[in-house]
Amino acid sequence: RLKKIFGIKWANPMVETGFELNEIVGSAVELSKYERSKGFKTFKVDTRRTNKSFPIGSMRMNELLGAEILKNFPDLRVNLENPDFTINVEIREKGVYIYSESERGPGGLPVTTGGKVLLLLSGGIDSPVAGWLMMKRGVKIDCISFISPPFTNDKTRWKIIEVTKKLSEFSSGHPIHLFLVPLTDLLMHIKERIPDDYMLVVQRRIMMKVANRVADTIGAFALTTGENLGQVASQTLQNLHTIEEASDRMVLRPLLTYDKEEIISRAKEIGTYDISIQPYPDLCVLFTPEHPVTKSKLEKVKKVEEKLGDISKMVEEVMNDMEEVVIRNGEIIEDS
Repeated sequence: RLKKIFGIKWANPMVETGFELNEIVGSAVELSKYERSKGFKTFKVDTRRTNKSFPIGSMRMNELLGAEILKNFPDLRVNLENPDFTINVEIREKGVYIYSESERGPGGLPVTTGGKVLLLLSGGIDSPVAGWLMMKRGVKIDCISFISPPFTNDKTRWKIIEVTKKLSEFSSGHPIHLFLVPLTDLLMHIKERIPDDYMLVVQRRIMMKVANRVADTIGAFALTTGENLGQVASQTLQNLHTIEEASDRMVLRPLLTYDKEEIISRAKEIGTYDISIQPYPDLCVLFTPEHPVTKSKLEKVKKVEEKLGDISKMVEEVMNDMEEVVIRNGEIIEDS
């Protein structure tokens, strides 16, 4: 579990003892026995004494403990430069802590120390990885996902929830609020009134507006997406600029420069890949035109959007049909 808590760089399974020398020696010998059972032949002792009231200095403790270990295990040898294992001894105010193993944690910053963002979570591989990276930098995420029944079905909903469950395992016990927004009527309205080549960009801009409205209600400072420069038609510099202009807050794109292979590798590492590749209908695929514009012009986009009518009213209407699922530590704790 510690490997999923951001802010932990290293984890050391320790033995805690009192300040009696015999107790410290006994624990150091037991740990050496354990390491010797792995076939290790060389060791060193490394003592750090932050409790200056302890009467024995660090160097002297190294000598004493090393001598006792050699007495118990004559086949071992001291190697100060490149030992097979190290007996670490930390003498602190409340006790003595002894360990021989260190496990690397995920690093990063504790979740919530960097504020809150709203992740635009699709059914693909990229956006879950983007959310994971934001949490690694100390940011709490909530998620919004757009669905379009009956074109998407219960399996699509299941897929999105399962990905969110997996992400919640890295949220340090903080719940993730997943907002499922049905966009079928609005997408059909766009399809009927917007030229095919500009339909994709307009769809993304409307999603930004809805996401901003949700972000307002939950107090999210920014939006986050899994967009990757040049990966698909909507992710050219020109289109990213046009789409982001529809947002009232900044849009963070942690995957912007990643290769697809890097994203897939990370998705496998965090456990979202096998869920993301499930072949269930995805809104982003279902409503993608055959030849979308790749170098959109903002002025033209705003002009064609006039054909849609009152966009703010449409956003409020889809908000009324929104579903909220609250997930903590891989489990649903509330479903509206």
